[in-house]
Amino acid sequence: MADNVPYKYRKSDSELTENEVLNAVKYQTTKNNLEEPKSQPKDSVFNPFSILLADPTLGTQMWIQKFKYNKKIADGKLDEVTDQERLLFESKVDPKQPFLKRIFSPKTYLQRDTEKEVDAVGEVMEGAVTGLPLAGKAALELLTTGVDYKFDTNLTKKLDEITDEFLNYTGEPETLAGQITQMGTQFALPFGVVNKLIGNIGKLKPLIGKVPGMNKIGEYGSKIINKNRFIKSGANIAQRMGTGALSLGATDLIFSGRERIDPMFLERTNEEGKTGKELAAARFANKVKFGKEGALLGAGFPLIGVAASSAVKGIGYGVGVTYDLAGRVVNPLVTAVTKAAALDPIVLPSIAKAVRSNADVIFNQFGTRVALTGLGRTRQWTQQLPDYNQWRKFTVDDIDPVKSGLKKIDNAISAIRSAGKNTAEALFIKGSASRNIRASAKKIQDLLKSIEVKSYDLAKGFEKTYNSNKTSPSLMDQYLDEVLEVLEGKRKLSNLPQVMQNTVKMLKDEITKIGKAYKKFIPDDDSFAHALTGGTKSYIKKSFSFLNNPGYAMPASDPIFINAAKFAEKVIRKDKNLIDEAIAAAGKGVSKAQAIKDYSGVMIRQILQMGKVDNRNPMEVLRKVGERLNLDDFLKQGEELPDVINKLLGQERNLKNNVLFTTANMMSSVSNKQMYDSLARVMLQDGQVFTSAAAARAAKGSPNVVQIGRVEGLNGLKTTLSDLFTDAETARILTTNRGPLDILAEIPGYATMLQFKAGVQWGKTVGSPATGSRNFITAADFALMRGLIGGRASVTNSVKMQLDDIYNSGKLAGNAEQKLLENIEEGIKYGALDENIVVTELRELLKATQKGKNIGSFDSMIKIAGEARIVELMGKLYAGGDHVWKWYGYNWYKSFLSDYARKDMGRMKQWFSKVAGRELDMLNNDGSKKTLDEAIKEASAYYVRNTMPTYSKVPPLIKGVRNLPLGNFVAFPAETLRGTFNVMNISTKEILSGDPILREMGYRGLIGMFTTQGAKGLALMKTYGALTGLTQDLMKEYQANLAPGYQRNSQLLAVSKAVKGKFKMVDLSTILPYDYVQRPWRALNNAIQKKEVTSQNSMNFMLDLMFAEEGPVRELLDPFISTPIGLEALNDIRRGYTKNGKRIWGDLDTDEQKMNKSFDYMTKALEPGAITTLRQLYSSITGVPYKGRVYDQQDVLTGLFTGVKPYDVDVNRNIDFLINDYSRIRTKAFQASDLYDLDAYGDVVTEDFINIQRNIFREQQRIYRAFKTAQKFGVSKYAIKKEMKERNISRGDIRRILSGKYDPLPFSEDRFENKIKDLRKIEKDRGSNRMINKRSFYPKMELKSILRKLKRQKLDEEFMYDKIITTDPPRFSEGLTSIELPQSNTQAAVQTPPLPPQPAATQVASATTAPINPATGLTTVETALLSPSEQAIRLKQRV
Repeated sequence: MADNVPYKYRKSDSELTENEVLNAVKYQTTKNNLEEPKSQPKDSVFNPFSILLADPTLGTQMWIQKFKYNKKIADGKLDEVTDQERLLFESKVDPKQPFLKRIFSPKTYLQRDTEKEVDAVGEVMEGAVTGLPLAGKAALELLTTGVDYKFDTNLTKKLDEITDEFLNYTGEPETLAGQITQMGTQFALPFGVVNKLIGNIGKLKPLIGKVPGMNKIGEYGSKIINKNRFIKSGANIAQRMGTGALSLGATDLIFSGRERIDPMFLERTNEEGKTGKELAAARFANKVKFGKEGALLGAGFPLIGVAASSAVKGIGYGVGVTYDLAGRVVNPLVTAVTKAAALDPIVLPSIAKAVRSNADVIFNQFGTRVALTGLGRTRQWTQQLPDYNQWRKFTVDDIDPVKSGLKKIDNAISAIRSAGKNTAEALFIKGSASRNIRASAKKIQDLLKSIEVKSYDLAKGFEKTYNSNKTSPSLMDQYLDEVLEVLEGKRKLSNLPQVMQNTVKMLKDEITKIGKAYKKFIPDDDSFAHALTGGTKSYIKKSFSFLNNPGYAMPASDPIFINAAKFAEKVIRKDKNLIDEAIAAAGKGVSKAQAIKDYSGVMIRQILQMGKVDNRNPMEVLRKVGERLNLDDFLKQGEELPDVINKLLGQERNLKNNVLFTTANMMSSVSNKQMYDSLARVMLQDGQVFTSAAAARAAKGSPNVVQIGRVEGLNGLKTTLSDLFTDAETARILTTNRGPLDILAEIPGYATMLQFKAGVQWGKTVGSPATGSRNFITAADFALMRGLIGGRASVTNSVKMQLDDIYNSGKLAGNAEQKLLENIEEGIKYGALDENIVVTELRELLKATQKGKNIGSFDSMIKIAGEARIVELMGKLYAGGDHVWKWYGYNWYKSFLSDYARKDMGRMKQWFSKVAGRELDMLNNDGSKKTLDEAIKEASAYYVRNTMPTYSKVPPLIKGVRNLPLGNFVAFPAETLRGTFNVMNISTKEILSGDPILREMGYRGLIGMFTTQGAKGLALMKTYGALTGLTQDLMKEYQANLAPGYQRNSQLLAVSKAVKGKFKMVDLSTILPYDYVQRPWRALNNAIQKKEVTSQNSMNFMLDLMFAEEGPVRELLDPFISTPIGLEALNDIRRGYTKNGKRIWGDLDTDEQKMNKSFDYMTKALEPGAITTLRQLYSSITGVPYKGRVYDQQDVLTGLFTGVKPYDVDVNRNIDFLINDYSRIRTKAFQASDLYDLDAYGDVVTEDFINIQRNIFREQQRIYRAFKTAQKFGVSKYAIKKEMKERNISRGDIRRILSGKYDPLPFSEDRFENKIKDLRKIEKDRGSNRMINKRSFYPKMELKSILRKLKRQKLDEEFMYDKIITTDPPRFSEGLTSIELPQSNTQAAVQTPPLPPQPAATQVASATTAPINPATGLTTVETALLSPSEQAIRLKQRV
C-alpha cells in the first residue's frame, strides 16, 4: 500500500550542543553584541510559490498564511503545520525536471530541507516587508529611550519584544540578498526624506538674513569664493561632504536600532542583561555611534568622485608630460637620422621601390592572373591588366571576360577592404557627411549640457537663492524655460543671466545655421518639409512624449484619448475611404455609426503605436500621423497640429528634447543631400554614373542599368543623384551602408544574445578602470608607430582638451568654452575624434539590435542603461584615452603639412596624388571652395584615420563578424593589421615621392614602426633580464616548458628575481597594442624550433601550423573565431570546467550544487572589470583569496593606474601539475592502443608498442625538461624529490626522471595470454583446424627486445626509433635498403628502381657480399643493428 502522507515532519529535538542552544537563545532574545551562533551557510533554492507573495491579487492572502506558518515554526509547534503550509512554504523545484514542468507543475516539487536550505525568493520578500517596520521601530526608540532614561521604565524593552513577535510572524532574512533588500527598504526611503529636508534648509536663509550683519557676511564670503576657482571648487566639495555627512548620519541615528549590524569603526555598547534606564542609555549610545559612522561614510561619498577624477587627471597629465619630455630628448637624434637619409634621392628610394615592385608582381600581376585562370579566363596571360583602382568600375556581366573576372575578384577583396565596394572618393564623401552630422550633434549636445550646468549652478548659487523662496530645481527649470523662449524668439538674449548669454548665443547661431541650410534646399512641392521650418518665427519645434518616452501610454478611458477619438471620428466621416475601412473592420451586424466610432479608437491606438518603433526618423512618424488624420493644412502650410492631437501625443516644453527634435532631422537631411550631390558630381567625373541609360550601357559594357531614383534619409529634400544612371550594384553601393550580416541583429531572440554579448564586453573594457588606464597609456604606440615625437604638438594639451570635455562642460569661461567646442567639432568633422574602436563597436552593435523594432521592456532597459550618467562618463573616459593620441597626431600632422605646403595649394594637390592615392576634390560637400587650411586638415585626418585604429575603416567582413556569436572586439585586431600595413605603405610612398620633406617623414615612419613592432619589447626584455637575471632565453625556456598554452606565443617579462621558483611577471602581450601583428610570426618561429627539438615529421608540422591552438594560423584567426566572453562562460558551466582545465563543478556534485557553483562562476566571469578590481583590492587588504590566490596590493594598484598588471608566478605549483601528469602516464598510455586487440598481429603489434613508447617518451621528456627549467628558476632538486615522494612515486622512478633516463612502460603478459586464449577458443568454437601463431599475435621476444633497447634511451636525446636507420651499403642483388619514417605507424621500405641487366658477378664481387646466416636469414650487421620489426621486413624483402 502506498504511503499517503505527502510530507514527513521535521525532528523537533535539537542537534546542537547545550552551549550552542544557550548562545542561540541569548542572541535571539537580546540581539546584542554576542557573536551569532556559527553554522554552515544554507544553500539557496527556488520555491515558485514565493513569487505569489508579490502578486497584487493573491499576495495579501499568501502573507496571512505565511504569518501563521512562521508563528508556528517560531513557537516550535511543528505538529500544527498543515500540509498546505508545507507545500506553499517548504517546497523547491526539482532541477532534474524539464524547465517548464519544473516551474509550473507543483506535483514535481520536492520538500526543502529547512535546516540546510533557504528559499531565495522568500528571503527577498521578507527583506522587503520587514525593512520599513524596523525603520519605524528604530525611530520610536528615540522616544522610548528618552522616557526610560527619565522615568526608569521599560518601554524600550517592550518595544523590542513587540518587534521580536512581529519578526516571528514575518520571518527575518538569512541570506545576503534578503539582508540587502531589508537594508534598502529600511534606509533608502528614510534617507531620501532626510536628504530632501536638509536640502530645503535654504528656505531658512530669509530668516537668517534678518539677523543683523548676516547679509554682509554672506556677501563678503560669496565674493571671496567666486573670485578663486580653487576655493570655489573646495567649497562645493565641502558643501557636498557636509550634506552627505548630515543626511546619512541623521538617517543612521534615527532609523538604526537594535537590529543593525555592528559598527565598522566603533565598538558597540553592550546591552546584555540591561533594562530600564541602563538599557535606554546603552541603546541611545549605540544610536549615536551609528550616526557617527553614517556621517563619516556620508562625508566620504563626495570624495570618491573627487579622488577618481584626480586619479584620471594625474594619469593623463603624467603620461602627457612624460611623452612630451621624452620626445624632445629623442627627437633630435631621430631628426638627424631621417634628414641624413632624406638627402639620398637614389639608393634607399630604389630599395623601397624594389620592395613595392616585387610585391606588385607577386600579388597583383602573377596572383591576379592565377585567380583569373581559376575563373576560367585565359586572355589575361597575353594582355596588360587594368589598374587595380579601375576594377571597382567593372561589372560581373561585362562582355569583356577579363573585366568581369576582375570584378568578381574585386568583390571578394572588398569584404576585407576598408572602403568595401566603394571607391576611395565615394567612401570619403560618405564619411564626410556622417562626420558632419556627428560633429554638429556633439556641439549641440555639449551646448545644451553647458546650459543645464550653468542653470544648475545659478539655481544653487549663494546670491541667487539667498532671498528666494523657490527651490533649486524650480529655479533651474525657470532658467531653462527662459533659454527656450530666447530660442523661440520670445525673449531677448540680454535678459538672460550674463554667464549664460555666450553659450545660448552659440546654440542659437548653430540652430539658425542648420535651419537656413535646410530651408535653402526645400523643393517647392514638398509640403511636409515646409511644415518643419514654417508656421513660426523660430526654427524650434516642440517634441512629443510618444516619440521620446518608450513607456508613454494613454488608456482608452482617459479624457485626452476620448477627445482624440472624437476628432478622429470627424475625420473618418469626411473621407469615404476611411468609412469603408471602418465598416470592413467592424464586420457584419454593426451599424455604420458604431463602426465609425469603433474605428476612431483603432486609429488613435495606431497613431500611438507609431512612436513605439525604435531608430525611426521622428519627422517621418509625424508625417504619417498627419497623413493618417488627413491633416492637409499641417502638411501644406506648416501649421501646428490640432490641440487635441498635441495633447494625445504628449507635446512637451523641454529645452533639450525640443532642440534635439528640431535639429537632428534637419542636419542629417542637409548633410545627406550634400553628400549625394557630391557623389553625383564626383562619380560623373569618374565615369561611375551617367546622365542617360544609353551612356551607362556603353560605358559599363552591360545591358543591365538602372536609374538610381529615390534615396533614403532626405526628409523631403531632393538630390541630383536620383536622376542619374548606373548598374544596379553601383546604385545599391552608393545609396546604402547596410552590412552583409546586419539583418541578423534584427532577429528578436538573436538580438537579445547580441545585447548580452555587447553588455559583457562593455563591462570588461569600458566598465573596467584598469583596462581604461591600459588603453590610454598603451595607445601611445599609435603615435610612436609613425615617429610622432618632438615639439610639433603637445600630448599635455591634448590631455587637457579631453579632460575639459569630460569634467568641465559648462564650467569654462566664454572664450575657453567656445575654443573647446570648436576643437571638438573640427576633430569629429575631419575624422580625428569619435572613432574609438571598442566604444563605437559596442555602440553600433546595440544600435543594430534595436533597429526597426517595437520598443519593449528589455530594449527600453538597454536604452536607459546606455543613457545612464555613469555609463556615459565611463564611455567618455575610455574613448578619451584614444582621443588624446589621435588629437595629438592630428595636430602633429597639421604642423608638418603646414611646413610641407609652404602656403601652396599645388603642393597639397601633389600630396593627395602621391600619398593618399586620389585627387584632391576642390569643393566641399556643401559646394564651397576648399581652402588650403581645409586641405591640410583633411590630409592630417587622412594620416590619423589610416595609421591609427579607426572604426569607420573596419572592413565589411569584420563588421559582419560583429553580429555573429564569435570573437571578442574583432575590430581592434583587424585595425592593428590595417594600421601596420598602411604605415609601411604610406612610408614607402613618402620615400618614393621625390620630395625630401616627405622622404624624411617616410623614414621617420619606418623608424617608428621598427620601434613599436619589436625594438620596444626587446629592449624591455633585455633590460629587465639584466636586472633580474631571468634573461630572454630563460623566459623562452619557461614559455616552452612551464607556461600555460595560451602564453606560448606571448612576450613574457620577469620583473623580479626568482627565489625558490617564485617571481613576478608581466605579460607584455597585454600592453603592447601591436602584439597581435607579431604573434603569428612568433608562433611560426616557435613551431620551427619545436620541430627541430622534437624531430617532428613534416606532416605533423604542417598540421600544427594550420590547426594547433598555439599555431600561427590559429593565432591570426583566434580574435575572430573564438567564443565571446559571455558565451564562453556559458559553455564552461555546461561542460563543468574552463578552457584551462579548472573544474567548476564535479561529476559527483548534485544538480543543485552544480547549479549553485555554476551561478557563482557565471557571476564572477561576467562581472564588470571595476567589480573585479574591487574584489582583487579587497583580497590584497584582507588576505581573503579571490579566484584561488591572495592578491598583492601594489600589483593591483599598479594595474589600476597604469594598466600593467604584474602577477606572482610560483613554479612550484607547476611542479605539482607535472607530477600529476607523470602519475597519469601509466594509466593513459595504453588507452587508445590496439596492442591487445584480437585482430592485431605481426608488425602491427610491434609498431603499436613502439608508438606507445614514443608517446610515453615525449611525455617524460616534456616533464624532464620542465623539471630542468624549474631548477633554473630556483626550485631545488631536493624539493622536486620530496614532492614526488609525497605523491607515492617510487625512488627508482624519481631517480630515472631526474637523471634524464627514459623509463619504458612494459606490456601486460596476462593480457597477451588472455588474447591467445580468446583466439584459440574462437577457432575451437568454429571447428577450424587453423593453428594460432602465438609469436605473431604475441611477439614476446620482439617486445622485450624493444624494452631492452629503450632502457638505454636518454630523455635529452632523440627517440631512437625516430632515427633514420640504414644497413651496410646495399648490394645490387638486393637493391633495397630499410628506412623507418619517424612518427609513422607503418614500417615502409623505400625501394630503388630496378637496374638494367648486369654482367655476371665476378669472384671479386661475391667476395664483398656479406654472408647470410642460414639460421636467421640475416647478415651479422643486420642482426646487430635492426630491430625485430625491421628484421622481419628484411626477410620479407629477400623472399
